Amino acid sequence: MSLAPKKRYFEDPSDIVPLTFSLDAASDPSSLLPSLRALLSELTGETPSGPPLVVSGGLSNQLFLVPTFRRRLLIRLQHQTDDAEHRLAARLSSLGFGPKYYGRFRNGRVEEYYENTTTLDPADLLGDEWGAAVATTM
Repeated sequence: MSLAPKKRYFEDPSDIVPLTFSLDAASDPSSLLPSLRALLSELTGETPSGPPLVVSGGLSNQLFLVPTFRRRLLIRLQHQTDDAEHRLAARLSSLGFGPKYYGRFRNGRVEEYYENTTTLDPADLLGDEWGAAVATTM
């Protein structure tokens, strides 16, 4: 099995897989498995190798880490979908400045999962370390 994503959806936010996930999934992530099998098969040709895990750190999204036999993927469930956000994520992916954008479904997207990283919460962004870096960059 190739690790290459399916070209139809890869970095193309205009092509949407017609699946919608329940936004109550955080209470029972294993309930996502049937739909995840269909979604990942369509986007990457892979299937989950275990149950999805809830990932903390999403400010307005629900995040799930889904293991496959070859890698781990991030599923981002969104309460509100924004075409501009999807276009930006896909563009950053294509330029190598963001996680790989494997594709989109009705209320979210599938992305590369960055191993050994830490998510930031709003308090982190207000701290001296990040605030100074952001201010300097701007």
